[in-house]
Amino acid sequence: MSAKKKVKGAWSVLKPKSMKNGGWMVSLGMVDGKNVRRKFKTKDAAQEFCNTENETKKKDSKMPVGADGALVAEWMAMDAELKEAGVDSLLAAGRRVLKDAKAVKQTGSAKQCFDACHTALTGKRRGKYLADLRNRCGRFMRYFGQNRPVLEITPEVIEAYLKTLKNTGDFKTISAWLGWAARNRWLPSNPCQGLKPEETPQANVVILSTVESSRMLKAAVLSENWDVLATVAISLFAGLRPEEFRKRAKGEAPADLLWDDVKDGHLSIRPELCKNGRRSGKGRTVLIEPVLKDWIDFIRVKKGGILSGRIQPSNWKKIWESWRHDHWLDADKKPRPWGKDQLRHTFGSYHLARGKNLGETSFIMENSPKVLKKHYWNWETLGSQAAMYWALTPTQVLETPKRDSASRTNSIAGKEPIVEAL
Repeated sequence: MSAKKKVKGAWSVLKPKSMKNGGWMVSLGMVDGKNVRRKFKTKDAAQEFCNTENETKKKDSKMPVGADGALVAEWMAMDAELKEAGVDSLLAAGRRVLKDAKAVKQTGSAKQCFDACHTALTGKRRGKYLADLRNRCGRFMRYFGQNRPVLEITPEVIEAYLKTLKNTGDFKTISAWLGWAARNRWLPSNPCQGLKPEETPQANVVILSTVESSRMLKAAVLSENWDVLATVAISLFAGLRPEEFRKRAKGEAPADLLWDDVKDGHLSIRPELCKNGRRSGKGRTVLIEPVLKDWIDFIRVKKGGILSGRIQPSNWKKIWESWRHDHWLDADKKPRPWGKDQLRHTFGSYHLARGKNLGETSFIMENSPKVLKKHYWNWETLGSQAAMYWALTPTQVLETPKRDSASRTNSIAGKEPIVEAL
C-alpha cells in the first residue's frame, strides 16, 4: 500500500503548504473536533517536521513481529462495529473486561458462591432472614442453574428472571446475595444494580366481615377448642402477627407467647417474638381491648379458672389447619380458602375504621401510615361496621340471632370470605 494513498484506518503523509501572508503550514488533521495546524517560517523547517512525523507514523503503522494479519483484520473490523454501535473502541472494551477479570478473585458455581454467602452470614443474621435467603435464592438457582459459573449471572439474566417474578421481595434478597458476591470478589459488580422489578397492582387484603368474625368465634366455642379460640380472639382484637404467638427459626432458640404475658390490661410481647426484636432488643406492648378481656375471661372459665403455659401448643400448625378443614366451610361443606394474615388484616381494618387515626393504628400494628393507608383506608365499607365489630363479646356472639331479612342476607352459608375493596 502506497504511503501517499489515504485508506480508511491508515495514516496520511504530512506535507508543508505555503501561506498567502508568508511562511509555511502543516495540517495535522482533526483532533477533538479541531483542525490542528503547525506554522513555520521556512519551507525547510516545515519539511523537516513533516519528515520526522511521517517516519514516526510509518513505524507505528507496522505490525509487531509475529502478528497474525488475519486476526488483526478481525480486530479492526470488530473495532469498527463497536464504534458504529456507540462503544468507544475495542481497546477500551478490552480494558473494561480486563479490569473486571482482575476484580474477581473467587471462582465457582452459583451454588458454591451462595453457600459461601450463607455460611458467612450464619450467626450474623436472624434465622428468618437466612430462611428467606435460602428459599428465594434457591428459586433463582433452579431457574439459572446452580452448577453454572456464578460469573454468568449478568444483568441480562437478572432482567429475564424479573419477568417471571410475582414477589418483589425475591429480587431484593437475590440482590443482597449478589451484592455480597461482588464485595467478596466472586463478581466484578452486582448485576442487580440499577434494575428494578415492574410494579404489580397490589392485591386487596382479605379480611373477615363482622358476621364472619362472629361466626368464626362461635365455631371455636362450639368445637370447644380453646387454643383455637384464644388465637382467633387475640388475633382479631389485638392484631398480633402469627410469628408473635410462636416463632421457630433455624439457629435460634424457640420462642412462644405465654399466658403469663397477659397481665395488667396489656399483652407484653418479648423481643424474641417481635418482627425486629432480636436485632433491636425491644419488645412491644398491646392494650387489651374490653372485648378481648371478655374473651380471655371466658376462656379462663372454660379452662378451669387457670391460664398458664403457651397460648399455642407445640403442634399448633397441624391443629389450626385441621380445625379450619373441619369447621371453616362453605355452603358445600368444603374448606374455605384462607388468606395470609387474614385475622391481623381484619383487626387493622376495623381499628382504623373506628378511630380514623392512621398514627394510632400504625403505632399499634408496627406498620407505617403509608402501608396502612394503602391497605385499610376505606370508611364507606368499614366505618358503619366498626361499632358492631368491637362489640363482638361472648354474650353477643353466642346469643341466638333473629332470623330477619338482614341476617339472612349476611348469612355465611354459600358465601366466600369477604374481600374488602381497599
